[in-house]
Amino acid sequence: MKIDFTSFYTKIVLVILLFPNTNFAQDKLKINHEAYDNWKSIKSNILSSKGTFVVYTINPHKGDGTLFIQNTDKRVLQSIERADRAKIHYNEKFVAFQIGAQFDSLRQLKLDEVKKDEFPKDTLGMYWVDGDSTELIPNVKSYKLAKEGDWIAYLLATDTRPDCKVYKCKFRQKRNKYTKEKTSGTTLVIYNPLTKTKKKHSSG
Repeated sequence: MKIDFTSFYTKIVLVILLFPNTNFAQDKLKINHEAYDNWKSIKSNILSSKGTFVVYTINPHKGDGTLFIQNTDKRVLQSIERADRAKIHYNEKFVAFQIGAQFDSLRQLKLDEVKKDEFPKDTLGMYWVDGDSTELIPNVKSYKLAKEGDWIAYLLATDTRPDCKVYKCKFRQKRNKYTKEKTSGTTLVIYNPLTKTKKKHSSG
């Protein structure tokens, strides 16, 4: 059986960072329904390529979780509520993540039978480790970070193409006007956060 030592090491680091003074020989707590409701779990733990910091989320049994970016010297660099799906830049320049809507808000929308297309959209975030600053891009459906590069691709939930120009649009005879070609209504953006270069493509 092959053991994933990277994941195993990351979990050991998390235990040391989060519970440095824990006495595991203490009396056991009683587990009942109240304790279960307050139970929190650690998920999506990632160790940076150079081992400088670790990223993880702490989620309650029900409700909004929190993403933590923490140095291996036990100092929390940043914490972001409702953030998840974190990825670390291959050279430890920044940490990318998505911020979702509040748990209670989404629950109410589902009870009201609101269409998913009308749900609040996520926000793409990038935390810059050296500068201790955060960049936010709203209205994002999903994103991908290059494994060994500076580029990040994200999908905007809306069509951000400019107003239609005659030479770039199709003529609709019935409506007697020029209109944009129909797409999925989303826009793919290829972004280099280091140079601030952006390339937009309408999704078909």
